Amino acid sequence: MSTECSQTLYANQIEKENAVIVVLSGRAGVGKTTLAKLFIRRNESARILTSITTRPPRKTDFLGEYEYIHVPPFMRRRMSRHFLWTIEYPKYSGVYYGTEETRVTNALSSSDIYIMILVPDIVHLLVDYAEEKDRSNLIYCFYLSASEATLRKRLRERGEKNENIETLLAATSDWDEKIRTCSSTPYRIIVNEGSIEATLEEILSSLS
Repeated sequence: MSTECSQTLYANQIEKENAVIVVLSGRAGVGKTTLAKLFIRRNESARILTSITTRPPRKTDFLGEYEYIHVPPFMRRRMSRHFLWTIEYPKYSGVYYGTEETRVTNALSSSDIYIMILVPDIVHLLVDYAEEKDRSNLIYCFYLSASEATLRKRLRERGEKNENIETLLAATSDWDEKIRTCSSTPYRIIVNEGSIEATLEEILSSLS
């Protein structure tokens, strides 16, 4: 069966059932954003579940991935308990990320396919929240893995400086091992070393 046919069948199946949230996680350069873009482009009912960040937009971001705000309004929303989770990157002063609870609740109650790109430390919070709402069967978690050589190549191709590349890789050097040996989150681990289309097909086959 061709990739196009399998994707069309999957989209039709989801339209008749409940929504799902497809979570993509993994180290920088592993292909999360590229996969999310391709998934959404080829599935009419798929969309990104928007998160909020205080960092400036990047050229690799795509429409709807983030709402960009300054730190003070972010903190007001956090104080008002709008967020289901937040994360701060200490190496980058003033850079925060968060996802509002209402967005997740609305996604779980809809009839669409939602994509989220999350770091592993956050994925279990989404799974726990879905379990509280008796919706854990709607969460599909994929952890993408690739060799350091592949990650370096992709990060260079997207314009990262060598110093930033080494910082990114060092900060996440133990992720793959932790996911394989310690994580209680029900990940499907996918090695993304080949074509992005083949990786997408593997994800779609897991969802059907």
